[in-house]
Amino acid sequence: MDHGSASPVTFARSFFRKASGLTAAGLALLTLTGCVSTAWLAHQIVRPSPPSHSYKLFVQAFAEPFYTHRLILAVPAPDAGTIVASVMRPADYDPEISVKYRANAGTARGDGMSLSFPHMPPPPGLPSFKRLYQRHRLAAVGELFRRWIPTLKHRAPIGTILMMPGFGLDKNSLLPWGLFFADRGWRVVLVDLRGQGASQSPYLTWGLRDREDLHRLVALLQRRHLLVAPWLYFGVSYGAGVALMAAPGLPRPDGVIAVAPWADAQKVIARGGHRMGGWVMGGWLSWLVPSVKSPEWGRAERTAGHLAGIHLRDAMPIRSVASIRAPVLYLGSRADRIAPPSELRALAGKTPQATLVLLPGLPHTIAVTDVPGFCPAITHWLTQALHQTPKKTCDVRRRVSRGKVVETYFGSAPKKRPARRNTGARPESSG
Repeated sequence: MDHGSASPVTFARSFFRKASGLTAAGLALLTLTGCVSTAWLAHQIVRPSPPSHSYKLFVQAFAEPFYTHRLILAVPAPDAGTIVASVMRPADYDPEISVKYRANAGTARGDGMSLSFPHMPPPPGLPSFKRLYQRHRLAAVGELFRRWIPTLKHRAPIGTILMMPGFGLDKNSLLPWGLFFADRGWRVVLVDLRGQGASQSPYLTWGLRDREDLHRLVALLQRRHLLVAPWLYFGVSYGAGVALMAAPGLPRPDGVIAVAPWADAQKVIARGGHRMGGWVMGGWLSWLVPSVKSPEWGRAERTAGHLAGIHLRDAMPIRSVASIRAPVLYLGSRADRIAPPSELRALAGKTPQATLVLLPGLPHTIAVTDVPGFCPAITHWLTQALHQTPKKTCDVRRRVSRGKVVETYFGSAPKKRPARRNTGARPESSG
């Protein structure tokens, strides 16, 4: 099998474009009432719109071939159901992970991300995977992944990392992050929390019930002999706040990596709700969302808490971090309005062993997927906090053309190398 001459297999999508949306009934409601209903807003807080059917087809073809185990954990009453986790084993995947955005006058707008495998051979009779994201080809591509992955060199894991996804997303949205760590020797466990993905528990609980679920999941991994120390919690956005709330409990992790976390559920919901019109309809419906100080907003929060069986005022990672005994790496952006730098500084200030790294100029949707940008900080932190010698360097390249920026992490050395990128990521504070 000639891997060296193979064309890359590439897919690209914007995770957050699939994170939320309006149904036809919702549009009709907005048209008739002129405002967002309390019930609709409450559901967006604890039960955001599920991914589209095309996204599920994509997942079946691209993500599932990488998983070796599927764990189903029963969730106790009152919202009886299950949460689901999938395990990825460490191997020489050699991925190329790119983040794409447009930079203009100091601001950036995301164009999605891409994931390539240069050593994976193209399908028989085709020179490359140029038109990969077509429904009639997805099943064939998934079969090629299933044939290729067993041929890779697999390694004994150097540790275990549990990954929690962002708001409105599922565990498969973390595939690039999972491959980044699995390629570096980690056993990766991607988790669908309550209200996410394949979970059969319908509502998000903003960490209040998830923390006990994660403790029980860790115990299950231990019984199945799948938990190799050191082990970490890793979360992005919503999942990062959940990780911070779970970390003080038993079993205790050896470290936490929190990408763009939140400190207070009510505050981050208010920030997100203020932009909800922008999330669901390109910005022109933002005026329909009620003020966070209005009675309608308060009723929506109370309704959401009643649906999920929680009190949102109690979902505050800022109260939990002081009890975390393990080192914590906070990753964020100076331009993030959902997880603003001031909030990350407050979290780091209350965390006994904290390191904070902020990238310049990236909004929330780019920051949470920026594997190339955060690679140096993660590698350095793992070396300092866990005394791990990295098996691979951070080979990151940056290409700019007419305001379009493409940043790429190379799992293996590319043949032609653009100029090396200076990420500008430096620890802002550490303890």
